[in-house]
Amino acid sequence: MDKKEDLALITFSTAWQDRNLQPFGFRLGRTQDLQWGNYAYVMGYPRGRAHVAGGTVSLDSMKDQFFIDALIRGGYSGGPVVVVRDGLPHLELVGICVGTSTKKVRRVLPDRFLPTGSVVTEKMLEHLYVAEEEELEFGLGFAVGINSIRTFLLQSRSELLEKGIDVRESSYMKMWGF
Repeated sequence: MDKKEDLALITFSTAWQDRNLQPFGFRLGRTQDLQWGNYAYVMGYPRGRAHVAGGTVSLDSMKDQFFIDALIRGGYSGGPVVVVRDGLPHLELVGICVGTSTKKVRRVLPDRFLPTGSVVTEKMLEHLYVAEEEELEFGLGFAVGINSIRTFLLQSRSELLEKGIDVRESSYMKMWGF
């Protein structure tokens, strides 16, 4: 796990793993090749359903991260981000989605036990409370770049070897460009 980059590797073993694993169909890109305005697709499973969103890339010059103005919501975290290169079907994996921007909103509300449709009277003002909620700010999705993912996997090589995964020799990892 790398808390700073918001990355973790989870391994699992199932009977279908070896039979049904399909090769990853995208080339592995390089974060440094991203440019402002590249078009990217983000894939995820919001509410348990496969979904694709798209948007333009904005860069963060300080880190191996970038932003996407795609409509990202819960369920996209950990999903692949692919960018269009030289038109379709030339897609490159350039990162994974780590989330979207949120903001805290505070609302002054009357007594929470009032039935819906109640009229607020002056006496009820004594029972006001402040509710704090977190709202998604759609249009600002965050992604960690593929260079950080590659570094994370290579730095985790000894732990992966203990699990029987050789980053440099595994056919599963080779399909990711290692």
